[in-house]
Amino acid sequence: MSVDINPAYTPNVVADICEMPFKSNSVGGIICAAILEHVYDPFRAVDEMHSVLAPRGGCSSTFLDVALSCSR
Repeated sequence: MSVDINPAYTPNVVADICEMPFKSNSVGGIICAAILEHVYDPFRAVDEMHSVLAPRGGCSSTFLDVALSCSR
């Protein structure tokens, strides 16, 4: 399943990463590729991912530009 805030990318779910429409502990895995450096509050986004991630679920994140994320 794909989640994006922009419906133009035709995701399965249109949502903000900081307010995902999933129940707590309901998602088995998350792949967050080059997203957090573009989010206004990346710490809130990580908290939200942790909240929806099921126990023993997995999360993988990548960053394109660490300097960009540190400039905020």
